[in-house]
Amino acid sequence: MKHRLLQRVTALMLMLCMLLSAVPALSEAPALRAYCHAFSVEASEGEVRGFGFKMGAQYGTEPYTLSYTFAKEGGSTASGSVSSAGYVSVPGNFGTGTYTFTASVKDAAGALSMAVMNVTFTVDENGNMNSTVNSAVAPQEVKVQSISLGVSAQTMRAGDTFQLHATVAPENAKNKDVTFTSTDAGVATVSESGLVTAIKSGSCKVICTAKDGSGVTTECQVIVIQPVTGLTLSHSALSIAVGATAKLTAVITPDNASNKEVTFTSGNKEVAVVANDGTITGVDMGVVTITVSSKDDPTKLATCVVTVGTPVAGVEVSPKSVELKTGNSIALTASVLPENATNKTLVWASSDKDVATVTAGGVVSVWKAGTAVITATAVDGSGKSASCTVTATGDEVLKPSAPTPTPTPTPKPSTPKPDPDPKPEQPSGEVAYVRTEQGGLNLRTRASTGASRIKIIPQNDALVVVDEGSTWCYVWHDGDYGYVMTKFLSIYAGGSSSGGNTDEPPTNGRDAQVDTEKGGLNLRKKPSQGATRLLIIPENAKFTVVTYGSSWCYAWYKGTYGYVMTKFVKLLDGSEPADPPAAEPEKPDAPDADEPDTPASDLYGVVTTKQGRLNLRKRPDTDAGILKRIDPGKVVTVLTYGDKWCYVDYKGVKGYVMTEFLTFTNEKPEEKPVPPPVSDEKTQYAQVTTEKGDLNLRGGKSTGATLLKRLPQNAYVQVLTYGSTWCYVNYNGTKGFVMTEFLTLI
Repeated sequence: MKHRLLQRVTALMLMLCMLLSAVPALSEAPALRAYCHAFSVEASEGEVRGFGFKMGAQYGTEPYTLSYTFAKEGGSTASGSVSSAGYVSVPGNFGTGTYTFTASVKDAAGALSMAVMNVTFTVDENGNMNSTVNSAVAPQEVKVQSISLGVSAQTMRAGDTFQLHATVAPENAKNKDVTFTSTDAGVATVSESGLVTAIKSGSCKVICTAKDGSGVTTECQVIVIQPVTGLTLSHSALSIAVGATAKLTAVITPDNASNKEVTFTSGNKEVAVVANDGTITGVDMGVVTITVSSKDDPTKLATCVVTVGTPVAGVEVSPKSVELKTGNSIALTASVLPENATNKTLVWASSDKDVATVTAGGVVSVWKAGTAVITATAVDGSGKSASCTVTATGDEVLKPSAPTPTPTPTPKPSTPKPDPDPKPEQPSGEVAYVRTEQGGLNLRTRASTGASRIKIIPQNDALVVVDEGSTWCYVWHDGDYGYVMTKFLSIYAGGSSSGGNTDEPPTNGRDAQVDTEKGGLNLRKKPSQGATRLLIIPENAKFTVVTYGSSWCYAWYKGTYGYVMTKFVKLLDGSEPADPPAAEPEKPDAPDADEPDTPASDLYGVVTTKQGRLNLRKRPDTDAGILKRIDPGKVVTVLTYGDKWCYVDYKGVKGYVMTEFLTFTNEKPEEKPVPPPVSDEKTQYAQVTTEKGDLNLRGGKSTGATLLKRLPQNAYVQVLTYGSTWCYVNYNGTKGFVMTEFLTLI
């Protein structure tokens, strides 16, 4: 064989492809891959004179960048770039040996893929050139080239968390795992998943590093600020003269809060103004709430009730000391100086309640031997107080667990007391049941229809009669004492409380006879023609009337209690009442839930909103359209009464108003503005002085207690018991607790 004969040895590889990673599953998008095919070797006289190939790419983002290297260790090397199509011929003198050929592709998205193979050239004894292609060489691993966190800096508040998300490129990198580290774990920590937790104010970096050894990192600057967690004022109440000044100091917690700036505002600049440094200046006589709020967190705020007028200069208590035997009481007297002090209200307190207790009116009772200091303190913020030292002697006396009820109304003391009285246990007395014709029965503070309503006792509920009178009864119901009208009670000695069955007729009933023109008389479960019929009392049959009403009678017939219509009742005691009992002239109680509101007859309502006018709406809904706005003191005619809404007529315009903003009467009153309540020796009132929004009336002394009502801003309440943090109050018949800081005593 002639050596000069040009030999062309071609080793053809069709679709030879080496990927950096395994071929992806069909359910996933395939990664970029490089491939090489039609590889050939050109040899002459036992030497390689060149080689040729075709290469390309799949699955990536075009356009592609294609390049190659052809190298022998310690020997010659060829490299270059190629177009994406066509056969490439590379001349050269490479000599016998083993070469590594690498086809590289990078797509427009930055992904990289390589196909790697070994090419071996050999010459036999005849000078013939042979070539082999071996694809056993492992492909080069694709390394991470970049990491993105999406943010380069993050400001956080101590205690907050923030999640970092690492995005690794290229997409086909073999190992995409990363690690997170913090340069200062005292400022912020970071978890393995990239969750950053702010610890305290300061700054640090969170560094994200690729785990594949590529050395690629990125970082996020973390700035931690310490938020304001609390705000208090140096005074919760102050009293200053007109033209005088006083200074309020705001205390921010914690001490290392990043932003300690605050904003002072006055609730009424016509009474007092306040500067940015907390200096208050009295402008005119009155009461105003000064509010300070944090600029860092406006929900953190504190208030001070400022009385502009004449501050209390001194308090005197008489006697200054006293000795009492256990079980005895004494009424202390207190005076405030000067006489024209604007707010003379005092709060009484005992240093040892086991030895001696004191009421809101200054009445001291001693229970066991020892010494207690009784102090009267002015509430106007002046800090003035005086005290009496009480020395108790004798054997210990058990304190009563509940107040002793009396048949006469007990007025509330004028001075608030620190803690509300506990609800008394059930006293002894005769059991009675509410037997109204419709709705519940009003429990009042005094034996008068004009007295404040404590609550509504539901129809058929049991109560205890402590003292029975012909017109009013002093009763106990579910922990509350008060007065109810006798005519709406049915008093039994062990009778039925729910209108159920009993074999014996009531002893306090009156004999009656069915007086229908024809047929029997329906005995119903409730005083309503739509109520369930229990039975039919036959025509002319005799039965027992327990409670006689103008429209309905509560009656008993053959072991069953229920209601019959009065117009079909004939009493057999000699004479039928000429004038059946009339309902007391007051707000009627809500009808039963399963019956429609009953139209009221000759019922009027006086608008008693505490601030602004009352909306007359098209429907019983706060979102309904407004027909009119009615001024306080104006009178409406109540057409239909409801527990939450009343259908009324105001000067020819009919619509709905909220029941809680009406005071009811059976006689049309003269329209006049409703004056604010005035505190006296018997009753203490206060005004809601929230800076913004309503005040929550709760069922207990806790912000988590049941919400009973929301009291409108500037509304008036009766203070039943006074505490430094919580007050027990009565708002339109509903009793509950409100926070003291949002009340101003009047």
